[in-house]
Amino acid sequence: MDTELIRDKFIELGARVYFGEITGIPNPNREAINIRINILDDTHGSYFKIETRGDVDLSVPDVQKVDRHLLLFSKDPELQRFLCGHDERNWFVAAIPEDSGASNVKEAKEALKPQEVEQSQKGAKVKTKDLKKRKTGAYLRQGEWFFIPKPNIVLDESLILKNEPIQRGRSTQHIVEEVCRIGGQSIYICHKFPDGLLEKQYKEAIKKEPELKNMPWQVRSVNAKVFGRGRVTHQDHKTIVLPFWHEILMNTETRARAMRNVLFID
Repeated sequence: MDTELIRDKFIELGARVYFGEITGIPNPNREAINIRINILDDTHGSYFKIETRGDVDLSVPDVQKVDRHLLLFSKDPELQRFLCGHDERNWFVAAIPEDSGASNVKEAKEALKPQEVEQSQKGAKVKTKDLKKRKTGAYLRQGEWFFIPKPNIVLDESLILKNEPIQRGRSTQHIVEEVCRIGGQSIYICHKFPDGLLEKQYKEAIKKEPELKNMPWQVRSVNAKVFGRGRVTHQDHKTIVLPFWHEILMNTETRARAMRNVLFID
């Protein structure tokens, strides 16, 4: 693996990258991870750190200097794809679903769009040159979240939640001024269970460890249709404003098996 060649590709974006090895013995009860990508900070700012184990072949099939994005391939022998780049204020890395077949930055970006976003793009006849924009007639985007306009939808005002967080796993919360969720399942979240417990699991955990009841649990919904209105804020992104109801959808990164190799979470 020619790390110098990979480093030169990152330098084209204005990014620093450091390489290392994954040490320790793999857990026999878990699938071995042979590549790990993170974004860390030092006195000079943020940088990419790529750690590998064994015979991992890294390559960069596409670099877009103006957009400050590149597509990184990892093969060991499974091919995994990672979109690395700069979005608004910070560097990021996103795992690309394996079934996308993305071979360049443009295809990788499109692969991160949910099917509903693709349909909205077609309906709004978004021009090809505008597909990479964060704001089009089909959607607005903030980080990993897409917001599809639904100007004619009528929702029950009694179900509206104020200044509600939306969050992917352990990622930093985006705060939406007004949120309305329809359907789905309730999950219970706290710092010990950041991915959440279904109600049955929550009750079993409390029964097993009664002291857990005193933890600061939050009740969220999964697999619900989610709509937002008003200001959407996040510490690393520009605030966007939804003047009427928009359907809220997360990008497709969680479909990628390569997601397990990404440590950095927005």
